[in-house]
Amino acid sequence: MNITISVSSDLHLHAAKAGFTSVDAYVQHLIEEDLTGSKHEELKDAAPSDEFAAWKRELDDLLEVLQPGHPHVDDSREAIYSERISELSPHADSP
Repeated sequence: MNITISVSSDLHLHAAKAGFTSVDAYVQHLIEEDLTGSKHEELKDAAPSDEFAAWKRELDDLLEVLQPGHPHVDDSREAIYSERISELSPHADSP
């Protein structure tokens, strides 16, 4: 198979530093290395569902620790404005 691409001079330098006399051989080496490398095997071994299940377990554990209780909160007008209401109401000890 033949592929034609435009390459920068940097690729020529990388090929030379890696000991290749041609960019073609260097690119072919990189492709073969990538296809047979361990990166792909690691990705195949770790199924997304396994990773998600582990992440979900950790999240559930964290939520159990951080889960707030259900305290009673009095959000009635009287509770919110209790100071103002007491200031406006007549005092029992005033004449």
